[in-house]
Amino acid sequence: MVFKMKHLKSIRNILFLLGFVLLITGCGKKEITYKGGMGFSATDLPYKEVKFHIYRSNTDNHKWKRIHTFNISLQEIKKDEYIDINLSSKNKEIIAQVTKNSVTKDETSKTIESKVINSTKFDVPGFTSNLTSYERKSIIQSDQEQIFLLYPISHKSSATYFSKISLSEPYDIEKRNLDNILVTVEFMKP
Repeated sequence: MVFKMKHLKSIRNILFLLGFVLLITGCGKKEITYKGGMGFSATDLPYKEVKFHIYRSNTDNHKWKRIHTFNISLQEIKKDEYIDINLSSKNKEIIAQVTKNSVTKDETSKTIESKVINSTKFDVPGFTSNLTSYERKSIIQSDQEQIFLLYPISHKSSATYFSKISLSEPYDIEKRNLDNILVTVEFMKP
């Protein structure tokens, strides 16, 4: 009887440990891999459509205001291609481009091909500088809108990022607006 009780406790402990390991390693939402310079692999996206939303922090109320949305059908993206969004600036304008990227290899080299599949330009009042940097957030498999890229609009050589970002709350410090461009991503189920 003593042997059976010890044996049962060992089995219970092993099952508890196994459950804990599964909880940590595989029961959460899967992170979608972003490959630098390429984007999200179409193979990793079990969705029919991706939406990239672009917001600007409103200087009047310091809340995020949606200024553009890109709707991209993933049926147009081949399994070996990647999808990405980039923002740049030129002549006081901000340019947003969604690109379809692929890699071709031969025996001696590899070539990255990039094709713009959608783009837009917009003005930000008072913007006279360049978009010099951005912060990228991790994305998980979810049909909820997720914060992806934060571009601070700065007239200085440095930029400030804040980890707490919410579409429903003002983006400011002590009521001083932080003038930024935010890109979110939303995946649409089939």
